[in-house]
Amino acid sequence: MRQSSGSQFEVEIDSKATVKELKEKCAEGSGLGADEQRLIFKGKIMKDELSLEEYKVGDGMTVHIVKGKSAQA
Repeated sequence: MRQSSGSQFEVEIDSKATVKELKEKCAEGSGLGADEQRLIFKGKIMKDELSLEEYKVGDGMTVHIVKGKSAQA
């Protein structure tokens, strides 16, 4: 995972997991709540309900995290 600030961290998660599950797993490493994150892969904003498998995210690939509007906003 790579944040817009330039920091990076690794996450291990099953490829069948949803984007929402990935956000929840990234919350600690990114310092952003799951509802504040926007994940971007290959230039596209990832949708919470789709799986990582559907996006073809594999080992060693980079997903970018940017701060988005929270669901409460």
